[in-house]
Amino acid sequence: MSGSAVRAREGALFEPLTHLAALGLYTLLALATVVLGLSEWRAHREALRGVEAGTAIALPPPTEPRVGVNVSLEQYPDDASLRWALRMARTAGVTGIRQRISWAAVEPAPGDYRWEAWDRILPMVEDHGLEVIAVLEGTPRWARPAGDRGNPYAPPADLADYARFVGALAARYAGRIAAYQVWDQPNIAPHWGAGEIDPAGYVEMLRLASEAIRTADPETLVIGGGLAPNTEPGGRNMSDVQFLREIYRRGAAAYFDVLGAKPYGFWSGPYDRRVDPDVLNYSRVILL
Repeated sequence: MSGSAVRAREGALFEPLTHLAALGLYTLLALATVVLGLSEWRAHREALRGVEAGTAIALPPPTEPRVGVNVSLEQYPDDASLRWALRMARTAGVTGIRQRISWAAVEPAPGDYRWEAWDRILPMVEDHGLEVIAVLEGTPRWARPAGDRGNPYAPPADLADYARFVGALAARYAGRIAAYQVWDQPNIAPHWGAGEIDPAGYVEMLRLASEAIRTADPETLVIGGGLAPNTEPGGRNMSDVQFLREIYRRGAAAYFDVLGAKPYGFWSGPYDRRVDPDVLNYSRVILL
C-alpha cells in the first residue's frame, strides 16, 4: 500500500474521532455556560433575596432617603432642650421619628386626660419638619387585668378602654401624626401580659383601635404592632412569622396599612442572606 493510501486511510479513521472530540468540547462549553449562568442567577438572587425594590411597582419611588430614629422627647424638660434635640435630628438627615406615647401617663384615671406634654411637643416636632410615628401602649393600672396590675405592658382588661384613649388622641392631634402603631411586640411576653400570646385578642384590639383612629384622623396610617423576632411556637412567646400568619387568618389585613417589624439581626450580621423561619437575621423581614 502506498504512503498516500495509508495517510488517506488514517484520515478516514481519525475523522469520526475529530467530530466526537469537537462535539464533546461543545458539550463541555454548553455545560460550563449553564453552570456559570446558574451561579450568576444564584448570586443575583442571594444579593437581592427576592426583593428588587423597596416599594411596590405601582407606588412612586421615594423622593428622598427616609431615615427615622426612635426618640423619647418627653425627657426634655424645657423648650430649649427639646428644640436642640429636634435640630440635631434634622441635621443628621432624619425625616421621621418613632415616639412612644404612654396611655398610662395620658389617662391616669378613667376619662382624666393629661395632654399637656404632647400639646407642647408635637407642634415643635411639626415645626422642624419631622413626621411622627406614635406607638400607643402602656396600660394604666386602673385598666389592667387583675393578674397584671404590676405590668404596664399588659393589654387592658377591656379593649374598649384602649380604643377610647386612641380615638381621643387621634382626634386631638389629627394631621400632626403620620402613623399610629397599635401596641408593640404583641407576640412576646411581657407585652401581652401574664397569659399566652393571643393572636385573636390582638386582632380585636387592632380592629377597635383602627376604627377609632380612622374615624378621628382618616388621612393617617395604622401600623400593626411591631413584631419581635423569635422562633418559639407559642405560649409566652410566638414566632413573628407564625403570629403574622395567625392574625391574617383572623382578618387583620382589614385593620392596618403598614406592618411594624424589628429586623435586629442579632448575632448574624448583615451578610447573612438566609431567608429561613429558624434564623433570626436581617433577612427575616423578607419572610414577613
